[in-house]
Amino acid sequence: MVEFDSFINVDEIIEAKDSNYVTKELSFDDKTILNTPYKVFNVSKIKLNNLKSSLKGNIVESTKFINNKKSYDALYNLLENPTDNQKSKLNQFFKVDNTFKSYKSVLSLTFSKNPFKPNEFARGKSKPLSFSNFEYLLDYIHEYSTLFVLIPDIDFKSFGSMENYAEYIEKAVNTASSFNNKPIFVPLSMKLDNTNLEKLLHFYKENNYSNIWFNFYSNQINTKISNIRYSLRLINRLFKGTAVTYFSNMKKEINKHLDDVYTLPSDFLGPFFGCDFLGSNRESGFPGKNIKRTPEEIREFKRKNLINQNRIFDSSSYYYYSILEYPSDLRINPKSILQTNGLSDIVNSSILSQELTRVNSHVIENKNIGKYLKNKKMFNDNAKLKDDLLIIDENQSSLSDFFSKL
Repeated sequence: MVEFDSFINVDEIIEAKDSNYVTKELSFDDKTILNTPYKVFNVSKIKLNNLKSSLKGNIVESTKFINNKKSYDALYNLLENPTDNQKSKLNQFFKVDNTFKSYKSVLSLTFSKNPFKPNEFARGKSKPLSFSNFEYLLDYIHEYSTLFVLIPDIDFKSFGSMENYAEYIEKAVNTASSFNNKPIFVPLSMKLDNTNLEKLLHFYKENNYSNIWFNFYSNQINTKISNIRYSLRLINRLFKGTAVTYFSNMKKEINKHLDDVYTLPSDFLGPFFGCDFLGSNRESGFPGKNIKRTPEEIREFKRKNLINQNRIFDSSSYYYYSILEYPSDLRINPKSILQTNGLSDIVNSSILSQELTRVNSHVIENKNIGKYLKNKKMFNDNAKLKDDLLIIDENQSSLSDFFSKL
């Protein structure tokens, strides 16, 4: 077997002594050099050519989740019954265009069920894709993922066994790696139990698949702490510092309510558990969306829900704030954000990116994270999260002792 090349060089690693936060200098074959943790800009809801300011130099991600008969049927028709304008139709399906691939871009795709067999839905059965036509989809994803490629993730349960799932991964990687020398990331579902996580990671090690995409399937990061820690501990042991990780499809906030002025972050916890790339969020529908309401109640619910969906991270406190209650100047009209679908994702990605740059600098200089976080209101308000994210020295009896010595 020919040894698989990750095409990402890990040139320097600096770890915080009091957490799993780690900074790495990564270099790519296209001469890109960057420091991680790195925030990828979420552009799933916005057309890049509509932005007044350019995101050139940043990595952008657009996500697609196929989870109902309508989306399975649409993809089936695009691949199995192609038309002369197949490429433009795929662009519409994924909501990308040529502007997207002019950036350092990543296209991520997740299936809720195995697309290679008929699947039962409330509105009937979907038709199965042939792998030969799926290869064209991989070719398309490869073209529109200009920096690196995420192998489409398919819910493991729909394969019946780890062997069948691993066979899919190997076939997909072999297809994608035959195009040219782009790094390829293989999926690692955070829905897997530890036994299957271990099996899959050993399979990845056997094939030298050291670029690993943690797919959170719209879960909060704090609900997957044991999965993350177990996976990263095993990854570090198997790959000995050569692995690169990508987190995406996580919920943005923790246990939010419609009327909350501020909420706990979920996505931004990723770097403190050891991720290298912090990708896009994926939100599930808000509870109560289908409750019967009067016309006036519907209007009020939609108004509140719009505000709720566009909260922005505040780097001074580490909370997500309602855009109408944001504690500092965003240098952009809140109404513009509320009126432009996807603009809040760009603003938020920018703030998170700037904050990671500051944290990275602190860790490189001080080899710790606790001193930087001790004045963040979110950590001081939530002892459980603080305890989850920070490592207490064996000689210290409590977390309060630990912080009193900072």
